[in-house]
Amino acid sequence: MVYTMADSASGFSTEDLRRFSRRLTLPLASMRSPPARVEAHTGKGLHLLLWSHGDRFLHLRVLPAERAPLAPIRTPTSAVTFRGRDPLSPTERSWLPGLRAGLARAEREPMWAEFLLWAALQPAVMLPDAAYDPDRDTAAGNRELVRLETRCNGRCGFCSARGILPDLVLDADQIARRFRAMRRMGRRSVALTGGEPTLRRDLPELVALASAEGFTSISLLTNAMRLDRGPLLGRLVEAGLTSIFVPFLSHRAARHDALIGVRRAFRRTVAGVDRAREAGLHVAYNTVVTRPNMGDMPALMAWIADRFPAPRIGGNISFVALQGWALDHPELIPRLADARPHLQAALDICEARGMEITIPGLCGLPMCVLPGYERRFEEYTRGFSILPEDRRYGAPCNDCSLRGRCSGFWSAYLDRFGDGELGYPPGKRPPASPPASSPE
Repeated sequence: MVYTMADSASGFSTEDLRRFSRRLTLPLASMRSPPARVEAHTGKGLHLLLWSHGDRFLHLRVLPAERAPLAPIRTPTSAVTFRGRDPLSPTERSWLPGLRAGLARAEREPMWAEFLLWAALQPAVMLPDAAYDPDRDTAAGNRELVRLETRCNGRCGFCSARGILPDLVLDADQIARRFRAMRRMGRRSVALTGGEPTLRRDLPELVALASAEGFTSISLLTNAMRLDRGPLLGRLVEAGLTSIFVPFLSHRAARHDALIGVRRAFRRTVAGVDRAREAGLHVAYNTVVTRPNMGDMPALMAWIADRFPAPRIGGNISFVALQGWALDHPELIPRLADARPHLQAALDICEARGMEITIPGLCGLPMCVLPGYERRFEEYTRGFSILPEDRRYGAPCNDCSLRGRCSGFWSAYLDRFGDGELGYPPGKRPPASPPASSPE
């Protein structure tokens, strides 16, 4: 079995996780077709991944009973939800009665209820989605991503890549299948992300595989800290990497380091970007607007233009995504009204400097928050494909002519602050939307 749990100075240990997980899964061992592998994780609950064969697995989440009143498996103490491929295989369905028996065993263990509550309160962990299909187009937002790593050498308190991610593909064979499926759909560009993808030892081989499949644009979403020295950068360039997409959270080193959660992160990222530019890679930049750094946005855009001059400077200004770890750090969430003037000033600097900085779809914000800047919004030109389940519209969106091109805003934000900041101001009609761009 594989066990992972959030770092915790107090509470339960990996040994506790091992003990409870074994009680839950013990009845499965005597079945005709037991799981080939079992993984146990804690973070927003106790998670069990029961692997059958190939890339199939059944994902179970165990919570205190009161936190999942509609769970299909419930006792007065515990609730179990499960997710797998649709439909579940006969083997996977045969495990469910055994898990009910295992749940009865676990509930006889001392401290079981306390452990479940503790696990539910732990930060989210990055796990694959049991329903993931490598042959299905699971583009994240409007960008075709392959998420190939769960580990990260940063500790961003607002990290959105913590939770159940439908685009997480860890196995090299599955990654190859995903590349082939994307090429069959006509994709020419692929972006590799994580976690921090440079932590994978086989990353150069995966880049070479993407190049061999015919991708002409291969990008790496990385904090670039592992590109500041050593042979990795050269190996990636030789394999066919064409660009990197790098976060800068402030032009102030101390603030950037504090938000990344790593000492000297700013210095290492700057060095990594310098080396990447010298190696001929195109570099795009991303920043995430949080409460601590929102006032730095104008100066940060000017600093990027001055520090890394280039004929074409592109990237994103993202808003903190209310999923994953951000839900555990509400102090990092800025009000839209408070962030608006800083974003306006930052976009004005981008306009003056000729910077191709956009506001992305899923990790962006509604266009009505920045009237007059619509052309900077990805959704203004490309729209969106599916309304994510953790985003919704507010009442001011009902009569907006851009509703069909806007994915609304984070439900957690609207639950916390309401929808009074949404909607175009009186007298400012939203502009006619241009036709959608076709994906690459």
